[in-house]
Amino acid sequence: MVYSIKINKRALGDIQKALNRYDKIETSIGDKFQKNLDKTIIAITSNPFFQIRYSDVRCLLITKFPYMIHFQVNEKKNLVVIRAVTNTSKDPKTNWIK
Repeated sequence: MVYSIKINKRALGDIQKALNRYDKIETSIGDKFQKNLDKTIIAITSNPFFQIRYSDVRCLLITKFPYMIHFQVNEKKNLVVIRAVTNTSKDPKTNWIK
């Protein structure tokens, strides 16, 4: 069963910050980040039941980049809500989910 995806505002902002960061280095790196992000989201839609990391939030790393997608699964609605996309190389005290 394929789940629908909803990306909340915070996660969209996180993604844009990451893209801006990589595009400043080189546009092709931003493109690679976007492709790997898309692949990871597709993987989540087909099987969202990864290990719960805290409360009811699950996480999955983006391949080849130090970013982790934090998401919740609503089985009744067949919906995955992406809450944040965090940089795993940052201090977790300043990079936590509210």
